[in-house]
Order: sequence, then C-alpha cells, then structure tokens
Amino acid sequence: MIGDWEQRQKEKMVQKIYSEALLLTGNPVSVCDGIVRWISDVLDVEFAFVEKLEGEHFKVISSIQHGEMKRGDVFPVRYTPCEDVQVTKQPCMFQNVSELFPDDPFLSENNISYYCGVPIFDHEDVVIGILNALGTENREVSPDDRKLMELMAKRAGLELEHMKLEEESKTLRHNLLEIGQDILQEQNVDEILNRVVHEIRTQSPFSVVAITLYKETIDPHGGIQEKKKK
Repeated sequence: MIGDWEQRQKEKMVQKIYSEALLLTGNPVSVCDGIVRWISDVLDVEFAFVEKLEGEHFKVISSIQHGEMKRGDVFPVRYTPCEDVQVTKQPCMFQNVSELFPDDPFLSENNISYYCGVPIFDHEDVVIGILNALGTENREVSPDDRKLMELMAKRAGLELEHMKLEEESKTLRHNLLEIGQDILQEQNVDEILNRVVHEIRTQSPFSVVAITLYKETIDPHGGIQEKKKK
C-alpha cells in the first residue's frame, strides 16, 4: 500500500512538472534558467545545464551548480559525454562517468559520477544543443525522469531557436545600417543601384533581384496597363 501511495504521489508530481514546464514564460534565457532549476530539483542532482552547440564547443546558456545560477562558460565537445549525445542524437546516461571520460576536466574536478544528456533539436531535427543533468552519486533513471528530460529539451529547443532568430535579426539590422550609410555616401547613381541589388541578394533568400525604373511618373491607381504603357 505504501508503495502504491508513493507511486501515485510521484505521478502527481510529474504531471505538475509537465504542466508548469509548458507554462514557463519570459525571455529565452529566463526560460532556460527555469528548466535547469526543474531538472536539478526533480532529479536531485547538483548540476544541470542547457548548452548551445557552437562549432566544436558548447556554450552554457543556463546552468545551476550547487544551487547557484551560472552562464557563459564554454566547453569543448571532444572527449566528453556530450560528444556521444551529439553523435548518436539519442539520450545518453552513464554511471562512474568521470572514469569513462578521463579527458573531461569538468567531470574530474567536480567529482561527477552520474551523467544524463538529452539532445536539443531544431525544427529540422539538427542537434543545436544538449540538456545535461550531472550528480556526484550514481543513480538509476526512471522512465518518468527520462520523459521529463526529453520534454524539457524540446522546450529548450524552442528557446534556442528563438535566440538564434533574435541574433540573426540584430545582425541583419546592423548590416543594413552600415550598408545604408555606405550607399548614402555614393555619388554615382549606377553604383548605388548596383550596390542595392547586390546587398538585397546577399542579405535575403532571393536568387533574382531587379530594380525597375520608369521614365515617367506612374499613377499608382493606373494598374498593370499603366505600367506597361510607361
């Protein structure tokens, strides 16, 4: 009877976590902060990370380490359990992980024994990050624990994609400002038009870009026939 009661209590807790995880709000970083807090609390581990893949390194977007929030660290992918997650594109779990990956200094320095990593995918099923849970004691992972990690990884994926779009938009605005300033300094009309066409082609997904000039003013209400006539 006690076992059944404990199981029901755990199921209720998991359902509560699922519902609250879906309701996490705020900017991408604050949502990722909430995710690592949930992972740390529910799995009872000292470390939890949301990491974004950048080339051969992972950048920490959010992490909780012994109850303290941290971000911005960069770790190499090679010779770490994260590399297994990235290559297999599957959740990976290890016991005595610091012995299995002796070239990972973070594991040995923090006396890590337990590791669980779940890949974070974008909308094209490309691995763009990893959600990690690490602890100093070995433990078993229940099906509910794994479902929780996978759910949180999906939510983290949405936030990482949101961050990517924001960064691309910021870069585009900066580039367009510089382009506009350069164009305004140009005196030759042909060079200005060529530059405009080139930059639109470079900064957009279009394969063909053209500028049409009319010798006479076009009546905007004249329709296509008016344009053909001119």
